[in-house]
Amino acid sequence: MFGFFNRTKIKQWEIDLLEKVFESLNQNYSSFKSQVKEGLLTGVRLYPEDKSNYVGFKYNPGIAEKYLDDTARDYAIKGVQVFDKKQSKYIDFIIHVTHGLICGYSTPESDTPKFDIGKLKVPEVKNVYEENPDFEQIKNLLSGSEHNLLNPSEVYKVELEGKIYYHLKDLEDGDFIGIDDKKRVYQFTHDPYEIKFLSVDLESVLSNN
Repeated sequence: MFGFFNRTKIKQWEIDLLEKVFESLNQNYSSFKSQVKEGLLTGVRLYPEDKSNYVGFKYNPGIAEKYLDDTARDYAIKGVQVFDKKQSKYIDFIIHVTHGLICGYSTPESDTPKFDIGKLKVPEVKNVYEENPDFEQIKNLLSGSEHNLLNPSEVYKVELEGKIYYHLKDLEDGDFIGIDDKKRVYQFTHDPYEIKFLSVDLESVLSNN
């Protein structure tokens, strides 16, 4: 068990299983099949404290850049089941996606599964989007076009100088665009530190950054 938690190399069965899963799914998942075949996944990051037994992936940066989509929401692909020889039953194999990239998988029913990748079931696969409570607090302020220019997964609340703002979009060097609860738009810079009010509409700022 100790060795399992400390491994950093991706195992061939993980690659083979992902390829098998995406070959079994429809064309909506073809991008992920290509990511695996082109060698996106180069290693793993393990999180022993995660009760869902999450395994994260390390990337080939050149291939990651090809498929990266900063506007894509984070979600989990659920409904895939693979036979676990240890438990002699099918268990859930949940694939996680961030910014258009396969970022990891989880196996809530086992921390060390031994899969028979020839026994795979995909009866009711669906994408389950992660909820972001900070985004929920401001989404009613946004127009449909503004919503489309944002990744809800990247919205978060930040308190500066005793006031609450909402981070919306990163700029270069750690700077970002945000709003307050009145939808007033600001640019936040850290060197030099400044909260700059922008007398422009939000959609134009998001479109140009």
